[in-house]
Amino acid sequence: MNSKIDLFRMNSLRVISFILEPQYISQFERYIKNAINEKVNAIASAAIICGFHLYPKNVELVKKWSNEITEKLNSKNTQTHYHALVLLHEIKKQDLVSFIKVLVNITRDSGFTNPLAIIQVVRFIKEVIQGGELDSSTEGDFVEYLTKLVHKNNDMIVLEAAKTLCDMKNLTNKELTQTVSVLSIYLLSSSSVSKFAALKILNKLISNPIRVNLLGNTQDIENLLNDNNKSLSSLAISILLKVCKEDNIEKLLAQIFDYMSEISDEFKIDIIKSVQNFVRKLPKKFRVLLNFLSNCLKGEGSYEVKRSCVDAVDFMINEIPESKEAALLQLAEYIEDCSHAALHIKILNMIRKVANQLNNPSKFIRFINNRILLEDSEIRAAALGALGGLSLENRDLAKDIVPILQSHVDDPEDEVRQRSVYYLNELQSTPAVTSAKPVHLGFKDIDRIERFLINNLAQIKKSADPTSIGLEKIEEFYKSNPQARGAADKKEEVQAQEAAEEVHLDQDAKDYIELNQMKKLIKENEYLSSLGELRLMTSPKDLTDTKSDFYVTCTKYMFDSFILLELKVRNKLVNQILKDVCAEIVLSTNDLKIAHIFKAELIRPDQTGSIFISIAKNPELRIILTKANCYLKYVVCETNSRGEITNSYDDEYMIDDIEINAADYLRPLVLPNKTFKREYEKYVSAVELSQSFMLGFKTLESAIKALIQHFGMYVCDESEVIDTKNKFHTLLLAGKYLGVQPVFAMLMMGIDANRGCLCKLQVKSEDETVASDIIGSFSICLLYTSDAADDLLCVDLGGRRIIKKKK
Repeated sequence: MNSKIDLFRMNSLRVISFILEPQYISQFERYIKNAINEKVNAIASAAIICGFHLYPKNVELVKKWSNEITEKLNSKNTQTHYHALVLLHEIKKQDLVSFIKVLVNITRDSGFTNPLAIIQVVRFIKEVIQGGELDSSTEGDFVEYLTKLVHKNNDMIVLEAAKTLCDMKNLTNKELTQTVSVLSIYLLSSSSVSKFAALKILNKLISNPIRVNLLGNTQDIENLLNDNNKSLSSLAISILLKVCKEDNIEKLLAQIFDYMSEISDEFKIDIIKSVQNFVRKLPKKFRVLLNFLSNCLKGEGSYEVKRSCVDAVDFMINEIPESKEAALLQLAEYIEDCSHAALHIKILNMIRKVANQLNNPSKFIRFINNRILLEDSEIRAAALGALGGLSLENRDLAKDIVPILQSHVDDPEDEVRQRSVYYLNELQSTPAVTSAKPVHLGFKDIDRIERFLINNLAQIKKSADPTSIGLEKIEEFYKSNPQARGAADKKEEVQAQEAAEEVHLDQDAKDYIELNQMKKLIKENEYLSSLGELRLMTSPKDLTDTKSDFYVTCTKYMFDSFILLELKVRNKLVNQILKDVCAEIVLSTNDLKIAHIFKAELIRPDQTGSIFISIAKNPELRIILTKANCYLKYVVCETNSRGEITNSYDDEYMIDDIEINAADYLRPLVLPNKTFKREYEKYVSAVELSQSFMLGFKTLESAIKALIQHFGMYVCDESEVIDTKNKFHTLLLAGKYLGVQPVFAMLMMGIDANRGCLCKLQVKSEDETVASDIIGSFSICLLYTSDAADDLLCVDLGGRRIIKKKK
């Protein structure tokens, strides 16, 4: 490392990082640091690479070189500033705010000339954007920088910047227009790699239905269908299926099928899933879609391809009632040549469920009987089960099915024989019914019939139609007149609600027992008892993998003014004792302060110790969210076979970040069904606040799932179920702040083609700070405010944070 020959110094710097033990690194620090400041770029670059490999061994030591490495970002040597950038990211990745400043300076100066360095900058920008810790101004600067890169001459840079822009969920279609235009130009490139990369970015982009309109002209993509490179033609097919319109679907599917035999199974499955999506979008074209899926079943392909086809046909049967008979016949014909036992069984079960809903279910008996005669015992047993099920539901088929069952009573295979005997006994013991579909009348049905007759007796007397009092008419009347519900229906609703409440009550009882046990332990400790009354506790969350050397979990205890964290550490090391185990924790907000840390004094092998961390809250706030970096510090004592300590040293261990979320402060408030409005209006003196947001979700289903998880409150009036007929949906939530104070939330949501998922949050609580903090926690974690949401929901909110306030 002190050689005057540069080549020797470079190689020694590269090698020493692999052979140097952690305890000796500090002795060589001076040599490495001097090498970083060396004017010879090759030596400086080798020293930076050495630092990169030494970083995991001694984090704190390498961090001291930050200033020297930052200066090397200004180096004119492309290799040096590339390596400096990568090492600086490694050092500052736990301090995103500091690293964001580095990125801002790089994007403003634009001094990088190395394409690899610029690509690395783009990837780091994508990383910090996805982290969600950027303010709107900085994010706007990064978007502007990426947009400039899209117009560079280097293909790698252009495609990487375009990929990052297309992955950003909060950009509007207008902001992405230039990027899509540039990608479209690459479709005409002579380079297959560039065309493939552009297609892949576009394919991922338009997977979001909101982005489909960005691809106006698809002629360039259609030209790629005839490309000799099958990877290009496969991606082109996938894109065209996503943007195809009803008038062109038949022609496109015909073109696609000509190439199906030449493309990989992965792309075949992607194409079949795209066709499945058309089932819901284009129900009138189900015959065209079914014909394509049938041809795919008959063609070549792996089990995964065939299963995707069967799943798509099954989806069509459930979505489009008119397609049931044709689709089921296609599947029945397919099993004549099917070589996959799992698909045989799946299709036989589908026939059993659906065939009796058709006018002539007997036509399927031949297909099922062929499976009994020609296949292995597993499939034969499934076929007999299908026949037995059909005959039990439709006794008109029994005369054809019973002889088949009787012929297999003495079958050598146990499963086949037992199924035959079982269904024959069922047919003999169960009385036959005259209807094609057995009707079992319960108290609810009798109650409905009575109310139907009372309300429609005059029309029935005048009518000569015998079906005027059919069950279908009664059911139709009941659905169109919900006010006609009888006592049986109300009783059924009450029972369902009671069952749901019992689940919550069981969980509440369990939580109550655990909470009381913890309260007793807290009272025994002088310091912990001074924190006040324990309100809530959360379930333990893993902070390390169960297979790690240390298995660490975190339980949060919520007080009025404090939060107590309990880190349980299980020592899974053999012949190593842990002493003075404590946690170093860095909070991401100034509204929480570490008050005290109780360390675990001794943790023997295969034993568990607890670390307690008390955190003081800002008294002016109720709900404070944070994400805390955390690592363990301890003394490792190595022991011999007799348990004697032979060596000891200080060590650290990184664990996952600790998150304190809104759901940690709230508990579900269980309300009977259809009572949310009454409870909401009962609190007349409560404060009511509202605000609008734009969410980064593609569908209402995913938005509702995330919102329920975020708040951790009780979902009222079955409001998690979406009515597809309505353009908007309202999610109703009820909870208790710290298990004491009632809180209600209404979230009115809608999907806009251009702006995504828009939401208005309305919170009601007797404590204004609680309501305000809930709205604040919502905006911090998920999204950003938007006047666009107000426009969609037709409410003039003026963009203020607190929109509506009642006392």
